Amino acid sequence: MNNHETNGRGRTGDSAKAVLGTRMLRRTITVVLALVATGANAEPPDIQTILDERVEAGLTPGIVVGVLHDDGSTEFISAGTLQAGGTTMVDEHTIFEIGSITKVFTALIAARMEEHELLSLDDPVQQHLPAQIKVPTKDGQTITLRHLATHTSGLPRMPDNFHPADPTNPYADYTPEHMYAFLGDHDLADPPGTGPAYSNLGMGLLGHVLELRADKAYEDLVQAEVCGPLNMTSTSCRPRPQDASRVAAAHRGLQPGVAWDFSAMAGCGDINSTATDMLTFAAANMGQNKSPLHEAMRKCQTPVVPGQGLGWGIGHDAKGKRVDHNGGTGGFASYLCVLPDSGEAVIVLANSAYRGVDQIGQHTLDGEYPLDVLPPKAAALDELLGVFPLGSTGAEVTITREERQLMARLSGQEAIPVYPVSGDRFEYRVVQAELTFGRNRSGEINRLVLHQNGQHLEALKQPTQPQTSHHDDYTGTYRMASGKEFSVKDDRGNLTIRLSGQQRLPVVQAGHDRFEYKDVEAQVSFLRDADGSVNRLVLHQNGAHVEAAKKP
Repeated sequence: MNNHETNGRGRTGDSAKAVLGTRMLRRTITVVLALVATGANAEPPDIQTILDERVEAGLTPGIVVGVLHDDGSTEFISAGTLQAGGTTMVDEHTIFEIGSITKVFTALIAARMEEHELLSLDDPVQQHLPAQIKVPTKDGQTITLRHLATHTSGLPRMPDNFHPADPTNPYADYTPEHMYAFLGDHDLADPPGTGPAYSNLGMGLLGHVLELRADKAYEDLVQAEVCGPLNMTSTSCRPRPQDASRVAAAHRGLQPGVAWDFSAMAGCGDINSTATDMLTFAAANMGQNKSPLHEAMRKCQTPVVPGQGLGWGIGHDAKGKRVDHNGGTGGFASYLCVLPDSGEAVIVLANSAYRGVDQIGQHTLDGEYPLDVLPPKAAALDELLGVFPLGSTGAEVTITREERQLMARLSGQEAIPVYPVSGDRFEYRVVQAELTFGRNRSGEINRLVLHQNGQHLEALKQPTQPQTSHHDDYTGTYRMASGKEFSVKDDRGNLTIRLSGQQRLPVVQAGHDRFEYKDVEAQVSFLRDADGSVNRLVLHQNGAHVEAAKKP
C-alpha cells in the first residue's frame, strides 16, 4: 500500500500495482470500443485530480473516495490531511463521522431484530416505550416502527424542544426525557403513513426503541448486528482510544470544528467509520460476500413508499437500481451509493461540512454527472471584500475571506461561509439565503443584494481608505486576550511583525489587508471598524485564528 504521504494524495488498489495496471488496461479497451461505437469520449473521471483541487481550494482538509468495481475489486483515492495544517495524510483507514448514513444501520438493525422475532416493524411505537409515555396519533392512526424507518411517521425533522447548551455539539444533551416530553405535547399534522418527510427525530426515536427492546446501548447493537458479522473492525459510535492516530478532526471549511456526541438520538447520526469498512458494508448490501445480514439488507432495499426503503433512498438510473444515503455533521460530510444491478458502489468521506461529496460520489460512478463549482482563486475574491451597510437598518454585511473561502458576517452574528453558484452569485448553506454582488459601469463591485425569505435587501459598498505604501494603517501594538502582544512596524517600506518573546519577522502583502509571513506558514489579516480604520488583526496558523485588538 502506498499512501504517497509526501504530497498529500494517494491512490491504492486491492492487489498492488499489477491489479491497477490490469484495471487501467481494461479501461483503455473500454474507451477504444466506445469511441469506435459512438465516437464519444468515455474516459473515466480523474478522481485524484478532483480531490486534489478541492483540498487545494480549502473546501476540506482531507477527503477519501472508495470505489467498489463491477469485478469485485476495490480502489481508494485520497487527498489531504487529518487536520488542517497537519502532515498526517488521510487514507482508506482514516476514521470519519458518517452522520446520517447511520440511519441505514438503524433500519438494518430493526430488520435484523424482526428476523430474531424480537419485534415486528408493524408494531406501534407506543408498545415499546414506557407505559406512561404518550406517542401522538392522528385520525386513529398510530405510528409504527416501519413508519419511523421510512420517514413516514409524520414527526418533524427536529423536535421543537431541541435547545442545545453547546450549539457546536448539539445532540449531546438531548436526553430520552426531552424526547418523551416532545412526544407527549406534539400534535401530528397528518396521519402516519401519509408520505415521506425526512425526520432525524423519527430515526433517533427508532434507535432508542431498539435499545429498549434489546436492553442494549446503541453502540452494542451496532457491533452485535452489523459490525461483528461483517468484520467491520474500524466502525463504532465513538472512535476507540487505540485508533486515535487515524481519527480525522472535524472542520467547517478549514476552521476547527467539534466531533458530535449523541444521547437519545444516536440512531440518527452517531456512527464513525472508514472507507474500507464502508465498502465492506456496500459489498454485503449487494450480496457479494456471504453474511447473515443478506435477507435483512435485501428487505431494507425494497421500496416501501416511492423513493424510500427502510433507511435507504431508492431510485433508478442508467445502470439500474440505485440505493444511497448521505450524511453530514458539524464537521464531516459523507455519501454512500450502491448500484445492485451493476455491482458497483462508492463511499466519499470528508473531514469538513462540505456537501460536494454527493456530486463527487455520483460523478465517480457516472462521469457525466456534474461536479460542484470550485470557489474562485483567492485573488479573484479580493474584489468582493468590504463592508456593505444595509441602508437605514443600521446593520451591515462584512465580506472577508479565509484562504479561498468567502465569508459573510451580518452585524452581531458570526461569519458564515458562502459558496459560488455562478458569476457574482453566492449561496449560504446553513440557511436558505443568497448574495448577489453588483458592479458599476467600470466593472467594479459597488453593492450586494441579500436574498432571503422573499426579500431582496440591497447594500452599497462602503468606500475604503486607499492603501499607503508606508503601511501607516497597520503599524501599532495589538493585544491578545492572553496578554501577549503583536508589534507591527514599517521597516523602510517593509512591514514586520513581532510576537511577544519572539524575533521580528517580515510579511508580504497577499491581498486586501492581508499579509503572509515569508519564513513561516502563517498569515495575518487586518480588520477595520465602521470608519475604515484598522482596529484589530487575526493570526491564521495551523488551522487556528487568533484575534488581537489594536491598542490606542
